[in-house]
Amino acid sequence: MQSAAPRRHVLRLVATALAAVAALPATAHADETLQAPSGRVVLTLSGRVARTNGEGAARLDMAMIEAMERATVATRTPWYDGEQVFEGVPLRALLREVGASGQKLVVRALNNYMTEIPLADAEARGAILAYRRNGEPMPVRDKGPLFVIYPYSSDRALQNEVYYGRSAWQVSRIAVE
Repeated sequence: MQSAAPRRHVLRLVATALAAVAALPATAHADETLQAPSGRVVLTLSGRVARTNGEGAARLDMAMIEAMERATVATRTPWYDGEQVFEGVPLRALLREVGASGQKLVVRALNNYMTEIPLADAEARGAILAYRRNGEPMPVRDKGPLFVIYPYSSDRALQNEVYYGRSAWQVSRIAVE
């Protein structure tokens, strides 16, 4: 007669593995598609993105963006008087959500302004894609609806033209390369 101990060990290993898989966030499944936007698309991510919802791109409406992880950055900027409080999705969280991989982001604004942001800025520099300023949504006429913001006041290394130039406003498209 065969002992039940090896069988219990295998069952315990299988149960542990299943629990670990179940605990993974939904974004860990790179081949999943994103839900379709129900509102007006305000941001399209293309290029090296694994999770899309049509035509090889991740198209997001404002509700989808606001449902992601949030961060707040209180900082002074060259564009406004005094300290401003920006709320938005950390770039790292946005990129994780769409399964982005690459070296840089090519960010385009509604007026076709283009800037390049190293992917490393998403992790190391605390950049966010802001959608609120001082608690209010940002209209297009005031640099909205999406604005790349760095925590300038908390890091002197960010207070220069390189990082100010990466801070595109009226962001509408991001290509991951």
